[in-house]
Amino acid sequence: MHITIRSLDEQDMDSFVKLSEQLGYTITAEKALKNLECCRNIRLTHAFVAADEDGKVVGWIQVGILPLMYMEPTGDILGLVVDERHRCMGIGKVLIRRAESWLEENGIKKVKVSSNEKRSRAHGFYKRNGYELVKTQCFFMKDL
Repeated sequence: MHITIRSLDEQDMDSFVKLSEQLGYTITAEKALKNLECCRNIRLTHAFVAADEDGKVVGWIQVGILPLMYMEPTGDILGLVVDERHRCMGIGKVLIRRAESWLEENGIKKVKVSSNEKRSRAHGFYKRNGYELVKTQCFFMKDL
């Protein structure tokens, strides 16, 4: 299967929404488009899609730069999903490599990723792609 990696764009919103649901997140195409515009304005994050030979989006990745004061700026994989019918075909690996290249192009030398403890298949994927488990932590959130 031939896969093309390109930047996420407005025409990808319906596919983005469907893939995000597979990842466990519900969002409307309108909200996703608004979020994409916000990310473009911040310029510390970028999203890529994987499209098959017919142009159908079969995966996406979002990567960001964390401008930390207490250590050098670090890359962060903020989200990654490959359509369940296209997993184990190397698409995730290609998306990760493109995200890592984007980080390197922006002077970043280290990247991290967080993954829900119940996603054991994802953990194996990250380990196979050179990531190592360095800590576990709790996740807190508050509405503002």
